[in-house]
Amino acid sequence: MGSLPRAILLDLDDTILDDSGGVIACWRDACLAHRSSMNGLDADTVFEAIDRTREWYWSDPERHRVGRLELAWARGEVVRLALAELGVDDEGLARQIGDTYHALRDDAIKPFDDAVPTVQWLRAQGCRLALLTNGGSKGQRLKIDRFDLAPLFDAILIANAWRSPIGFALRRNVSTSTGPASSARGNIVPMSAVTTTKPSSEPSSSATRTVATPRSIARA
Repeated sequence: MGSLPRAILLDLDDTILDDSGGVIACWRDACLAHRSSMNGLDADTVFEAIDRTREWYWSDPERHRVGRLELAWARGEVVRLALAELGVDDEGLARQIGDTYHALRDDAIKPFDDAVPTVQWLRAQGCRLALLTNGGSKGQRLKIDRFDLAPLFDAILIANAWRSPIGFALRRNVSTSTGPASSARGNIVPMSAVTTTKPSSEPSSSATRTVATPRSIARA
């Protein structure tokens, strides 16, 4: 095996955590859970409308940018539009189905087999590790805390509501261009303060190598 890079950047969703593996099952279950309130519609018909609508909804870059930061709201909006396609104007039902799906998706999230042990191994080999995610800050912090991932990384970069894909850095014992890092866990600093190497389209001998890039959440 060749020498490892000095630093590695890892994505969170669908790289360390299996975030989208249960999409279809969770939408089906959410529809079934509210079938008695569907104004005579079949749950499978509603599911199929949601399936079409979500693919369309997340295909638009601007809706994607806004929706990924407020997933619970966006998922309810997908259901509202799907119901409207079927001739049903019921925002309350849409929110109920969306909220049920949101909870089921959250419950289904788990680390991929060997993902955490692999990160632990890389850390034991002396690699400096950064976790990158462009999901909403609150939800991503909850995932990181839920699976106790923060101690595995020297830096955690989380998107905020700005237009930049990654807006803030959650700093944990990592040197920055503004001086020594605070030892306080959860200290948030602008990403511009973090010393890193910008990705290049050309092969590089840079000490920082990106091994995983954030995936689209079009299957949200």
